[in-house]
Amino acid sequence: SAISVCRLFVSLGLADEGLERYSKFVCASIARESDTDIKELIQETAREITEEPHVAALTRLFETIAAFVDQGEKQLIPHFGTHSIQVLIENAQKQCDQQAKKIFSSYHSARGLVTVEHALAQGSAQARDLDPLLDEIAIFSQRTAAYKSFLVQRLSSAQELERELPSSSPNSPRSPTSPTSPVSPKSPKSGETFAQPSIMGIPQFLSESELQKSVDGLSTRYVAMEAYFMKRNVEKAISIDEYSPDSVSKTSTAVDDVFFVLQKAARRAISYNSANTLCAIINYINMSLSGELLEFVTQCIKETDG
Repeated sequence: SAISVCRLFVSLGLADEGLERYSKFVCASIARESDTDIKELIQETAREITEEPHVAALTRLFETIAAFVDQGEKQLIPHFGTHSIQVLIENAQKQCDQQAKKIFSSYHSARGLVTVEHALAQGSAQARDLDPLLDEIAIFSQRTAAYKSFLVQRLSSAQELERELPSSSPNSPRSPTSPTSPVSPKSPKSGETFAQPSIMGIPQFLSESELQKSVDGLSTRYVAMEAYFMKRNVEKAISIDEYSPDSVSKTSTAVDDVFFVLQKAARRAISYNSANTLCAIINYINMSLSGELLEFVTQCIKETDG
């Protein structure tokens, strides 16, 4: 119904205003639904949910935006042109930034990440307490990456459609030169791509969004926590090792335990969906293998030979 009202502006030659009004309606709807989710999932703890409430709230925010974008593809393009999808997504992302900021701020407080950071610096953090935090942060990053990929795919589809449109002609209802053209005067001309700077294929308004900055902030903490998690567990595995040079089997439980910990960290980093984060974790894994574990195995071999 909102689109039906806004497209009336097209017949009046006010396509820009109609699209702007619809974008405002979408942003207000996103804010309203997200605020409801934040209240129900985060603030009202009595409600039963199957996953961490902040993760659930962020996921629902992404799903709400995706639903509006899907609807926009079907109903906006015929009346406002292909560029309307980029306008809709950019405005929806601005609202997403505001809502995501609320969710991440609440998550930081609820999980006491500043306290955890201080404990890491002092070496007093418990490795077992970091495991669920690491899983949650990895899910945040994973779902944010999937959300951005969805938006990039929709933008690319709109660009492809723009290039496939027939050349402008006086009789074409989509001709940019036609006074009744549904294409916004500010939209790219037929055959041109959208003018949008990008980093590795991701538009700047996504790569530099507040949402991405929030995830990047968590990524820094994630790497520090994962490195601490690996180090403490590797040390523990070595300290409780049952190897004895006098035993018949001459085997060590530490090697299996260490590889279990490092494999878990590697799999979690892969699921994180960030090349930079994965590289950082792989470096720490390499340090564990070439440091504590190598030293331990070398010592075991010397004792056996002796």
